[in-house]
Amino acid sequence: PTLEELPNENLSLDDHKPDEGDLIFDDYASGSSPIQNQMGSKHDFLIDSLTSEVSLQEHLMEQAGCLDLSNKLKNIVSFIVGSLDEKGFLDLPEEEIMMQTHATHEEISEALSIVQQLDPLGVGCKDIVSSLLMQLKLKNKENSLATKILKNCYHLLLHNRIAEIAKYLSVSKNEVLEAIKKDISCLDPAPG
Repeated sequence: PTLEELPNENLSLDDHKPDEGDLIFDDYASGSSPIQNQMGSKHDFLIDSLTSEVSLQEHLMEQAGCLDLSNKLKNIVSFIVGSLDEKGFLDLPEEEIMMQTHATHEEISEALSIVQQLDPLGVGCKDIVSSLLMQLKLKNKENSLATKILKNCYHLLLHNRIAEIAKYLSVSKNEVLEAIKKDISCLDPAPG
């Protein structure tokens, strides 16, 4: 049929009520469409999920969850991880852990050893020196000059007293400087 053959009804766009799924011109005039809004919210979610940081505790528990541990050991590991401070150190006395978890000294030692081997290396130690020593141990540098410096001369190292460290350990200043440069400077003093 031609246009003249169609029934002569008074058609007006004002009479049309949009269906729920209809796109409305006003949406486009405002600079965003429902499709753009939906895509924008998906984009925002993606960006937020990429930039949101995982806490130290979440990171450690994710790793521990991959290990084949008994329920008791998992609970002790979880308690230790939950007790770490913002730097990754454990300043809770072993007696407190024993009391809270009803664990033996051996179970706590095993759980603590597991935590200290997770990434980042050195978490779960009581202080900076023990953390640095643990990091060296896990890098198979237990018997290195760097370990001797940290164990015996940490206070001198803090004040950059290289000559005194060398004299105390009966090595040359160059050997001390090399150990600091090669082994100590790459360690993380706050693994958390």
